[in-house]
Amino acid sequence: MKNKFWNEVERQLQTLEGKIYFVGGTLCIDLSKYGVAMNLNGKGFIYASSNPLMKNPEVYLPNHISSLVSEVYLKLKGETSHYRKNICQMK
Repeated sequence: MKNKFWNEVERQLQTLEGKIYFVGGTLCIDLSKYGVAMNLNGKGFIYASSNPLMKNPEVYLPNHISSLVSEVYLKLKGETSHYRKNICQMK
């Protein structure tokens, strides 16, 4: 289940197909019954797609997903102060 979940997230991040959107600086992907919110710092959370306020505890993104999140953020939002702040903290 875990690999299937991250494989689908990876596919959508690579193709930018599906329901992908930003809530502030958080990149969200809605899957069938749940979604994942991903931050530039490599942390995120899982939420119910029908109700984003119903969320599960923090999750840590696999390294390859975290890299894709950074790439997508940079491509779609540019090098914002939020991006610089989070990427510089990680280095």
